Amino acid sequence: MGVLLALALTLGSPHWDGSAALWGSLAFAVVVLSIGGATLLIWLMRRGEATRTAALLLAVPPLAALEAWALFGETLALVQLLGFVLAMAGVALARR
Repeated sequence: MGVLLALALTLGSPHWDGSAALWGSLAFAVVVLSIGGATLLIWLMRRGEATRTAALLLAVPPLAALEAWALFGETLALVQLLGFVLAMAGVALARR
């Protein structure tokens, strides 16, 4: 990480856009995604079995890719779709 920071500072020019959109996006990422996600995970683990709840984490990559497809027009290859099916089957098996 330090090497990348040093390269970025020496090869590029630092630019900070202090707009309201940037601060709003940063606040959303910190509060909702990070704190909210961690709180939800801990709450789920306290309410149920940790193994069954942790299995839900395996669903994150397929669901994120499907969200990128739906919202941003990302293309999904057949091998990705097959991987999604396998991952979701694993989640279903672990949650039984």
